[in-house]
Amino acid sequence: MHRMKHHGHPSKKELIAVSPDRSMRWNEAYQAWRKLYKDPGRTEYVFEIIDALRGNADLRGLNRFRSSERGKKLLADRPQILPTLTDLSTLETLPIESLGFTYAKFMREGEITASGLVQASEKTPLYEDCPEDLLYFVTRRRDTHDLWHVVTGYGRDLRGEAALLAFDFAQNWHWGIGFIALMAYLNAKGAADRRLLWNAFLAGRKTEWLTSAPWETMLVLPLAEVRALLNVSVAPKYDPLWSLTPSDAK
Repeated sequence: MHRMKHHGHPSKKELIAVSPDRSMRWNEAYQAWRKLYKDPGRTEYVFEIIDALRGNADLRGLNRFRSSERGKKLLADRPQILPTLTDLSTLETLPIESLGFTYAKFMREGEITASGLVQASEKTPLYEDCPEDLLYFVTRRRDTHDLWHVVTGYGRDLRGEAALLAFDFAQNWHWGIGFIALMAYLNAKGAADRRLLWNAFLAGRKTEWLTSAPWETMLVLPLAEVRALLNVSVAPKYDPLWSLTPSDAK
């Protein structure tokens, strides 16, 4: 089995280019984080943080997308993944071992929908007055978030979400995502939680760039095959954390 061509990670020069600058609204991000920490179910606070600290990360990501073979094809064809991911009944007709079926099961069990992220994101200006290519890039990354959960194995619980954000930061170097992952690391309950986050970050460095993955053609493939194609290290077993105690959320 041949792995997909890997497009690499940001160079040192690229990392310098996205270092924090005056356009980064750190105080706004911190205030949104405090709200998120007290009420982790309020996904809109995640998008507020991402918007406050996006800097030039999305533009840099789009340039990387445009320069990759898979990204070029996606921009040329403009497949819309959201209608497919919201049609769980059709996905449930796929083989049990497939990515599509597993995704549908994940969404059913969590009682969530792909459109839920859309609704949460629309409360921030991130998706307003956005150039066409950039809008396609950022919305596709948003809409495939739960596919990332499925292929990596990180759950929807608080530990799983934080680990996936650490994984995402390693993939995309978006400071809004990195800020949330860092705050989760600093507020971790112990060494096991910090190790989970750090290992997720390392896994993100080794995995193919999921942002440009051709998910439309992969949904029918066995999940194990998709993981092999994308060079995904499956998340280790961990104890899910579904809520914070009142003292934790102060």
